[in-house]
Amino acid sequence: MDHGDLVPDELVLGVVQHELDEISPQRDVMFDGFPRTVAQAEQLTGVLEGFGRRVDLVLVLRADDEVLVARLAGRRSCPECGAVYHVQVDPPQSEDVCDRCGHRGLLHRADDEPDTVRNRLEVYHRETEPLIRYYQGRHGVEERVVDGNQTMDQVQADLRAVVDRMSWKGGS
Repeated sequence: MDHGDLVPDELVLGVVQHELDEISPQRDVMFDGFPRTVAQAEQLTGVLEGFGRRVDLVLVLRADDEVLVARLAGRRSCPECGAVYHVQVDPPQSEDVCDRCGHRGLLHRADDEPDTVRNRLEVYHRETEPLIRYYQGRHGVEERVVDGNQTMDQVQADLRAVVDRMSWKGGS
């Protein structure tokens, strides 16, 4: 994972199954970043069927690779309180000092290094992007695309609008 590779399917699906076991069947569930491969999606379908559930919506964020590299490479976080910053878009008031708790020494995660991000994107294009085709045209699955090249606030607003629309439709 530190090198941008995916976690083994058995591990991820075991965690998903365990979590679904703990959630009431009447509660809606949202997966963020899962499934990441067609094999995981096929296995997820079986797991969901076992719980009387199915995928209703696939939300696709589209952004240019270099936009993603710049965004992730500039990310910093506070190891004390978890606050997240971006060196260009949302820097802390004082360099390397958390605005929220005052901790000195913001972290730049190893998996946010530009080369690692590019590797993660190669893995995405090879392993995850085929999911879009997998879910397209599947009965009962709605696809929504959000432009990830927009500002963070606009992307978040668009994502919230999609999720809010699904909430009143009774999606799960």
